[in-house]
Amino acid sequence: MRKSKMRIFPVLAVIACLYLKPLTLGLAADPRPNILVIMSDDQGAGDSGFAGNPWARTPVLDALAGESAWFGNFVAGPACTPSRAAFLTGRNFHYTGVWGVGPRGYIRRDEVFLPSYLGRAGYRSAHIGKWGEGWTPDQRSYKRGYDEAWALGGGYQHKDPWFDNNGTLVRKKGWTSELLVDLTIDFIRRQTEAGRPWYAITAFIAPHEPWEAAPEYTEPLEKEGYSKPLAAFYGMLHQMDTATGRLLDELDDLGVSDNTIVVYVSDNGATPVCRLTGGTPMDGEDWERRNALGLRGRKSMVWENGILVPFYVRWPGRIPPGERTQFGTFEDILPTILDLADVPESIIPERLPLHGKTLKPVLIDPATPDDERYSFQIPVAMEGSPMTGPKMIIEDPSSLDFEQTHTSIRGPRFKYHRLPDGIEKLFDMKNDPGETTDISDLHPERVKTLAKRCRKEWDKLMASGRGFWMPAFLIGDPRYKGMERCWAHLPPDVIPGNAPQKVTGTVRAPFNGAVGFTEQHDSATYAVDVRAEARYEVTVTGEYLDECAPLLLKIGDTTLEPEEVGSREIRYGTVRLQEDVIDLGIIAGPADNKTVAGVIREISLNRTNEK
Repeated sequence: MRKSKMRIFPVLAVIACLYLKPLTLGLAADPRPNILVIMSDDQGAGDSGFAGNPWARTPVLDALAGESAWFGNFVAGPACTPSRAAFLTGRNFHYTGVWGVGPRGYIRRDEVFLPSYLGRAGYRSAHIGKWGEGWTPDQRSYKRGYDEAWALGGGYQHKDPWFDNNGTLVRKKGWTSELLVDLTIDFIRRQTEAGRPWYAITAFIAPHEPWEAAPEYTEPLEKEGYSKPLAAFYGMLHQMDTATGRLLDELDDLGVSDNTIVVYVSDNGATPVCRLTGGTPMDGEDWERRNALGLRGRKSMVWENGILVPFYVRWPGRIPPGERTQFGTFEDILPTILDLADVPESIIPERLPLHGKTLKPVLIDPATPDDERYSFQIPVAMEGSPMTGPKMIIEDPSSLDFEQTHTSIRGPRFKYHRLPDGIEKLFDMKNDPGETTDISDLHPERVKTLAKRCRKEWDKLMASGRGFWMPAFLIGDPRYKGMERCWAHLPPDVIPGNAPQKVTGTVRAPFNGAVGFTEQHDSATYAVDVRAEARYEVTVTGEYLDECAPLLLKIGDTTLEPEEVGSREIRYGTVRLQEDVIDLGIIAGPADNKTVAGVIREISLNRTNEK
């Protein structure tokens, strides 16, 4: 890997050093540097020409890496939402309430996000692109610290996407990667003209599947002999790369490159699954070409291919380009940005402890010694994940069995895996990044030490009460009154059906809702945080609601029978609720041999004018 990079960029690195301005260890507070974060989606560590991948077409990213401090030992979470939670909070994602994606991706409301720190320091901030940290009004990016948002409204719309623009649903025509850059450029221009320091994140959804790109990027690759899935993937990567080039060129054109910190990172590693192949993994030859570094595992797993990602930091004249061999994690990005911009963490008076550490010393001086520290992670899917159960939620985190869970401890050099049934493995990541050779027998004392650390981290997480959490949904909160649905982003006072705290009987909670209700007493129970005493009209929407068992509604001590039942909607009338956190249950009555599974997508509690 390193040899390939050196073959590609020896001249570029020399040129960058020749033109490097004198380094300044004390960063000027005025003017504060601008901050641009570029985050790709599902781009593994080997998905670039810079990494030595001969199949990738990434000239812009290759050049950016050559101008940056780049890390070959930097890990994300095993999926998008966990990584983005760590990025936004500077904390291990397990403690933020996130333990997966979709209904398992709601960040706790007491977590403080990066733009809140920067806003206190005078920055104007914009979130542009993917947002995967919850879909209720209180979770929208512009309600969590961002001044402006163009949040992709849900799904993976690589063309003609819908956006949530600070509460307004907007559809734009064109390729999403290019539109995101257009929107970022517009924001940067306005802030530059106003003379304000700015922070923007361009959160691409490329190259996440379904792989799709403009024909001018895919057709040449197919003519060169790429399979259709590979041409689509690498074409999408090339299109994102080209769009990134326009964004970086704009910094030059505005004359702000020298005072802009550029961070480039991917949210997790590679995946072989693509809808072009029917949702099945790519064949061996295609996957070998996609997994150019020969890493083990895939996205959603804590093997290296799920978590090792590219990470570049560029600040001309301040950060010398070149490799950083030190260890880094997604939790480090927030404290590093604050340190580089001279923004104290204490600017937020009430915040939870950060788990990440600043990488500024390493960025300024490549010879800075590495710390012996470790990242604790649990896979969000696949073997050994708590998500392997049929219900797809965890009703009681304290009941999780450490012995049957895959846990890992990743450090600067060594990585320890504890697999189900007590199987232990140790790998030397410096000499064996592919995790091919278990060296447990050679280092029994290290295995013993890391095993204790792993168990300690597990016990600490369980004792915190913050891991594997299903949220309580706000009802009647006046702060969100009037907000509208923005594509997949829900309006106020709506509970997503796929996020119950408990299910019984045939009911399970996949991404599309609570599914089941074919037998009497089947149920799904949700936590509701009522913020205003009032009467609320209750409506359940979904599918096959008149073909499954009859559904009763139980709120606290009150049970309601349906007033109107249709295939897609059930109306229950009104109920008076006090300010409190209560349970709301959907419970199946006598089934009468019902065999059709009902699907609950949403539960609406609309405040009425009744006293």
